[in-house]
Amino acid sequence: MTTVVIGAGMAGIAAAHRLRERGEECVLLEAARGAGGLAATDRVDGFLFDQTGHFFHFSRPEVRQFFLECGVPLEVHRRQAAVAVRGRIVPYPVQYNLWALGDATLAREAVEGAVEAAERARTAPAPRSFAEYLDNTWGEALVALFHRPYNFKLWRRSLESLPADCAGNLAPPPNLDLMRRGCAEPVAYDGYNGTFLYPESGCLGDVVEALVAPLARGLRLEAAVRSIGLEDRALVTDDGREVPFDRLVSTMPLPRLLQAAGAAAPEAGLFDATRIAHVRVALRGAMRTGLHWLYVAEEALDLHRIGFPANVNPRTCPPGCVSLSLEYTLPAQGRCRTAAELTAAALDYLTALGLVEVEDCLSVSEVVLSPAYVVWRSPGRSWFAERTAGLARQRVEVAGRFGRWDYFSMEDAFASGWAAVDAFGTPSEAHA
Repeated sequence: MTTVVIGAGMAGIAAAHRLRERGEECVLLEAARGAGGLAATDRVDGFLFDQTGHFFHFSRPEVRQFFLECGVPLEVHRRQAAVAVRGRIVPYPVQYNLWALGDATLAREAVEGAVEAAERARTAPAPRSFAEYLDNTWGEALVALFHRPYNFKLWRRSLESLPADCAGNLAPPPNLDLMRRGCAEPVAYDGYNGTFLYPESGCLGDVVEALVAPLARGLRLEAAVRSIGLEDRALVTDDGREVPFDRLVSTMPLPRLLQAAGAAAPEAGLFDATRIAHVRVALRGAMRTGLHWLYVAEEALDLHRIGFPANVNPRTCPPGCVSLSLEYTLPAQGRCRTAAELTAAALDYLTALGLVEVEDCLSVSEVVLSPAYVVWRSPGRSWFAERTAGLARQRVEVAGRFGRWDYFSMEDAFASGWAAVDAFGTPSEAHA
C-alpha cells in the first residue's frame, strides 16, 4: 500500500516520518527545489535568511523530543522581544510593561479601559468582528495604542471586516493583575514563546536537511501537483508524470487541493489569507540592541515586525556584518511600498533610536509568502469540516497550516502531519 504525501514542509515531513516508522511505502512530493516550506533557509551573499521568522517553541513533549533527536544541536534562547510604539521601545508585551511608555496617565487609562472591557464582556453579546473583539477585550486606550495599528498592519484589512476569532486560539485574554503591576515595574511574561530553540549552526535549514535525509529515497522535488483523480487513485504532476496512490496526505493549500480534485467551489470569502513580503537586509555595521525581534505598532512604518537574526545567532552573518528581517503584509491587490522603501524607512527608524549602526547596506532581497496567515473564519468551519470529512472517506487526509486552512504554529503543523497518518488507523487496519 502506497501513501503519497503532497508537500515537504513541516507537516509533510512529519507525515512521511510517521509512515516510515510504520514500515509503510511513502512518496513525498514537493513543488519547490528544496524541502522545508516556510522553514527553509536561503543563503544570500554569505548571509543566512530563513523564509520567515521561525523558531522552535514546543508545548508537546513528544514533538520537542523528536527535534532534539534530529542530529542538529539546538540552543535554548530566552526570548528578547519588544514593541515599537510612539517613538519608544517597550518590552513585550506592551500591556504588562506600561511603565515603559513614560506616561503614567496613559498607563492608568489602559488599565481602566481593560477593567471596563472585562466588566462589559460579562453581559455583552458575542463580538461580531475582530475590531469589536479587541475593544471588548482590551479597552479603548490599549486598542488605540497598540492593538488597532499593529493588527491592521498584520492583516492589512479593515478590522471591522475580520471575524472576531480570526487569530484562532493565539489571542490570550488580559491579566489585569499583571497590567496593574506593569504600570510601575517590568513584568516577566512567557506566553507561548518565552523560550525557543534554534540551531547552533545558525541555519534553520540544517534541521530540515536532517529530517529529510532518512526520507530521501521517496522524495521528489519540483513535483507540483496538477490534478488528482480520486476515483482512479492517481495524481498528475506539472511535468505530466502520473503517480498512483492508495492513500493521500495533502499539505498543499486546501483550496488548491479541492480544485485539483475537481471538487465544488467553496462559498465566496472562505479561503482568505494574507500575503507577506519578507525583506532581507544585509548590512555592514553593528547591532546596538540585543532584541531578537520587534513588533512595530508605529503607524508611520508600514512593516509590522523586524527581526534581528544575528542576535539569535551570529553565524547568520559574515564577520563585521549584521542583518534585518522585515515583514510587511501586502494589500489584497498590488502593494504600497517597495522593498527598497521599506528598508530605507526601517533603517532611518532604527538608527534614530540607536538600535543599529549602519556603515553600508550591502543588499536587499525579498520573498513573498502567499498564502502567509490564513484568515481563520468560524462561519466556514462547518464547510471545511464537511469537505475534509468527505476527503477522509476517500482516504485523503489534510495536514498543516494551509492543508487544514487553520491558524497553526510550526509545532501545530508538524503534529498535524503525525495525526493525518494516525487517522488512517493502525498499519494492520490500513492494510485490511
